[in-house]
Amino acid sequence: MEQIAEKTLKLSGFLCGALLLAISPALASSSYIVTLNTTAINTTNGFVDFQLNPNGGGSQAVTATITGFTTNGTVTGPSGTMGATVTGTLPGTVVMASAPSFSEYFHGLTFGTTISFVVTLSGPGVDAPTGMAPGTTFLVSLYNSTNTIVLLSGAANGGIVAIDVTSVGTTTVTLYPSDNDGGPSVGTATLATGPVITTQPTNQTVCAGGTATFSAAASGSPAPTVKWQVSTNGGGTWSDIAGVTSTTFSLAGVAFSQNNFQYRAVFTNAVGTATTNAATLTVNTAPVITLNPVSQTITAGNSVTFTAAASGQPTP
Repeated sequence: MEQIAEKTLKLSGFLCGALLLAISPALASSSYIVTLNTTAINTTNGFVDFQLNPNGGGSQAVTATITGFTTNGTVTGPSGTMGATVTGTLPGTVVMASAPSFSEYFHGLTFGTTISFVVTLSGPGVDAPTGMAPGTTFLVSLYNSTNTIVLLSGAANGGIVAIDVTSVGTTTVTLYPSDNDGGPSVGTATLATGPVITTQPTNQTVCAGGTATFSAAASGSPAPTVKWQVSTNGGGTWSDIAGVTSTTFSLAGVAFSQNNFQYRAVFTNAVGTATTNAATLTVNTAPVITLNPVSQTITAGNSVTFTAAASGQPTP
């Protein structure tokens, strides 16, 4: 495979059918959800290929981190790398470095109908791109089983999706045509965002034996997953609650021993994690007599005292 440093048309706008999708502002990092429609090559064997290239040998480092790789095909192998440091392997996390050398990672697949993953571009080259000329490009391509023929791309560089960190620190996404006749791209790339809490759980008060319900919500792209945690020591330590993966968590048959327990939700996606505030559970109980008054015998005209006591929450 040719390095993308030798492909000069990928972001210049001269490619017939190439679509400039979006430009996002300069950030310390930028994450994108990339999807590839591989229906046309379903059940065939080939390679998915990622390249990270500091065009012109820029001096600022950029790191591409690939997470959340999924496909309804089969991740088979083999895999390989070229150029600068690449760590990890699909379907796990793959980290590609560009400081300022070209790097490449490819992995064998039996294609299904779709591939998706999140790529996060970070590092000094994103945060302060001085010295990058003209920028650093992350390119996604597909190849045949011998890793020699480009699939589903009519671009000169063989790419389907390119994400370019420009010389002024913005990120630009380009989708390439699927064939030499300018057919629509089989790729998409949308800006990904980490979870942001939109609904905090609230304190709950229930009677012993009742049901307490906590709810929380978060935005994010891709949509975050959720887990709930409990603290039995006022927030000192937290433990995951097994099997709870919904934004609404109900606790049935509450016991008084759970009084003052705290609960929180943790939202996670490929970009990051966000944790809600803690909500406190208060468990009320009916009064229970702990001391009965005793019979008293006195002489007429004197005072008499009866004493009784009861426990309960709140204190009766």
